[in-house]
Amino acid sequence: MTRTTAASAILAAALAFAPLPAAPSAEGRPAAADLGLAALARRLHRAGQAQGDALALLAAARLRRAAGIADWEGLLAEAARAAAGDPALAQLVADALAESVRGLAAGPRTAWAVIGPGETHAYPDLVFAAGTLAEVYIEGDGGTALDLVVEGPEGPVCRRTGEGDIAYCAWRPAVAQPVTVRVTNAGPVANRYLLMTN
Repeated sequence: MTRTTAASAILAAALAFAPLPAAPSAEGRPAAADLGLAALARRLHRAGQAQGDALALLAAARLRRAAGIADWEGLLAEAARAAAGDPALAQLVADALAESVRGLAAGPRTAWAVIGPGETHAYPDLVFAAGTLAEVYIEGDGGTALDLVVEGPEGPVCRRTGEGDIAYCAWRPAVAQPVTVRVTNAGPVANRYLLMTN
């Protein structure tokens, strides 16, 4: 191992075990003082992707959050995938996700969207904390039926179809891993809906 590689490994390990920094600001943008963290996180992210290094990806996620960049949960999803097969690393990622009380690692999400007839909207790489309640709720404008499906790496986790345009899914993930939420408009006209997660 080179001196540079060793130093990177030590930094990644220190960041992985450090307490998760505070959530980003409401604006979701890093302050000028945080740009150095953002740059370091980007370098760690690229190195982690290139080498399939879960520890580097976990450290990058923590730095992105500390820098106030709201996409850090996607890096945790990458770290979870890279840690598959390594119980110790998988537990590190799970612990980082579990520091959120429950629900999405990045905190609750609310989104409005208009979906055309027959269309499907996908919300990928949503990571919910292990062992806590995960919830997804959609509510349409009453014009058409909306189907809600939550899919994990092994297939559907929850499916609510043919029940109008209000649907609710709740489950308790055994492990922290990314899921995809899919909303499908089963009707002949557009529908404006609200998506919420805990």
